[in-house]
Amino acid sequence: MIGRDILKGVVDMHVHSGPSVVTRSLDTGEMLAQAEEAGYKGFVVKDHYIPTVMSALMVEKYQSQKGTRVFGSIVLNNSVGVFNLTMLDAACKMGAKVVWMPTIASQRHIESHAAKGFVGAQSLVSGEKPVYYLNQDGKLIDEVIQVLDYLADHPDLILATGHGSVAEIDQLIPKAVSMGVQKIMVTHPFSTTLASVEDVKRWAAQGAYIDVCGVEFEQVLPTLSRVPFSLLTEYLKVVPHDQLILSSDAGAMTRNGPVSPVDLFYRFLSLLVENKVLTETQVDLMAKKTPATLLGI
Repeated sequence: MIGRDILKGVVDMHVHSGPSVVTRSLDTGEMLAQAEEAGYKGFVVKDHYIPTVMSALMVEKYQSQKGTRVFGSIVLNNSVGVFNLTMLDAACKMGAKVVWMPTIASQRHIESHAAKGFVGAQSLVSGEKPVYYLNQDGKLIDEVIQVLDYLADHPDLILATGHGSVAEIDQLIPKAVSMGVQKIMVTHPFSTTLASVEDVKRWAAQGAYIDVCGVEFEQVLPTLSRVPFSLLTEYLKVVPHDQLILSSDAGAMTRNGPVSPVDLFYRFLSLLVENKVLTETQVDLMAKKTPATLLGI
């Protein structure tokens, strides 16, 4: 295996650490300790139910020993009122850097996991009301336009597409660009969204970054994942390399026990290099330089 020095300077844009409604493999304090030991520059904490800004702020302030940054985010699911501008504003004023469109509340997500369930979901008393954010004419609903208007006024924020459908994302990205949203990241388009390579090519041409998550690849986590490395090879042909982002999307409990996001990310990056999918220079760009630029660090 490639040495763990490959993790030095990493910025993981997609980490699921606790506390959470969902049982996670570690909490954000433990994640920070492991990230600092590995030499991370920073990471973003994502939770499907609650904004992660408070835990990110407190953990960074009181536990950071080596300067690793911890960023919070907000996911626009039912538990926060979906397109709730008051909650969005509060979370961002407290330091949230990424605003994710609906994930577990997305109609596409609910339909795609109807038979097998979802490892990152938890049943709440109120259940999940499916969210589909296009109107009968196939255009974005007014509530989404208001969210985009807010993001356009806050150019340091990153809009992430969540678990929406291709049709929704096809409307979201160009409208966001036309309204002046500066930073857009497509969330693992190959998982749940089931976007084609041509879809990804189109979104990248519109200026979006493409989030490629290690947890989804069969070579990285064979018991859970089904995506082959050959998909990333296809992306390399159609997406500018400085618009590809490598992240872990890790932190779940699996059948074989907890999976550390740091250990999974190390396995992901080292396998990419060992299998000659990417060079170390490309890994540095996609896992370090580009996400650091997006976060402004």
